[in-house]
Amino acid sequence: MRAGLHGTGAEAVRTRQAAAMTVHARWMYTAALARPETRGMHKREDYPAQDPAWRHRLLIGGLDEIRTRPDEVAPVGPEEFAALGPAAGAYLRAAS
Repeated sequence: MRAGLHGTGAEAVRTRQAAAMTVHARWMYTAALARPETRGMHKREDYPAQDPAWRHRLLIGGLDEIRTRPDEVAPVGPEEFAALGPAAGAYLRAAS
């Protein structure tokens, strides 16, 4: 992938846009296959339900060789977020 990113001017922009779309598709495909479950828009017929053990983000990267790893940050689900009380609302207002 990286070896084909050449060009000048508008051609370089189009080349990089095409590469970005391609690698994004590869990341989504790889992430979906890495999760043995159905979650969000990743629908799997062989794993139709969500698995609580996979309730974490998956970090993915790479252009030529795609790699994945679980995010080390503990997820905050609806129950944990609600337990934050008024601080949760302040966080949402600050983030928007």
